[in-house]
Amino acid sequence: MDLTLGGVSEKSQNPEDWAPIVERVTFQVFYRSLGMVALPAGIDIVSKAIDILSSKGMGTWKWLITDRVLVWQGIPVDSALKVHCYVFGSKYRPKNTVLVRQGFWRMYFFELGLKTLDVFRPLKL
Repeated sequence: MDLTLGGVSEKSQNPEDWAPIVERVTFQVFYRSLGMVALPAGIDIVSKAIDILSSKGMGTWKWLITDRVLVWQGIPVDSALKVHCYVFGSKYRPKNTVLVRQGFWRMYFFELGLKTLDVFRPLKL
């Protein structure tokens, strides 16, 4: 349990506890103007929660930079539509993870750059 997060007295480290929260924020990612939502959990927990949701039919995901950035595709928002998100975080400072909706500006070059960086990094940070 984390007792240091402002306003939160306890925080679970169990991805199964976070999966319903991650599922609920996908609606916020869809309707917000900037399409960004931050969760007070590390990318390790959020990625495992996304894996749980994906196994239940909520899209597919893959790492762009291992343990730091992933892309989650085909996330259903009710039965009206599906959205795609980038998910950013750090396993070394697991305070926040950010979900960002891919919009008309989806940057394939951004994804390619991150994938290339992940493969050719001389030092794993």
